[in-house]
Amino acid sequence: MIPDLLKADENYGTFQTMNLITESDGYGGYRRTWTLGVTFEGVLSLNDSVNAQVAAQSGVTGLYTLYYDKVMRLPWHTVFCRMGNPAETYRVTSKDEHSTPSTTTLDMRVVHCEEYEVTIDE
Repeated sequence: MIPDLLKADENYGTFQTMNLITESDGYGGYRRTWTLGVTFEGVLSLNDSVNAQVAAQSGVTGLYTLYYDKVMRLPWHTVFCRMGNPAETYRVTSKDEHSTPSTTTLDMRVVHCEEYEVTIDE
């Protein structure tokens, strides 16, 4: 559960994972579509560090850091969107192994993300 202090942050929001599935098109073929998955709360902050600025000059767009509940797992390359706005989509670019120590009451996990364009040609 996200602490009230972080819920007051302007970057706080509700997000949903997105799953790429293959299904029958009804004509003997298949199509790939995105479906919405698990809902979770988090704080998504734009990374404006020097390293992020250098990456932006190399063509990388929108690097972010996502803080969320420790019980949730968002493995590398998990795609998620802001709840109610599937056009605002992100992809996890780091392992989800960074979290607060178990001795604290602040049970948070952190991953790095990038803006991501959802396509069906994956």
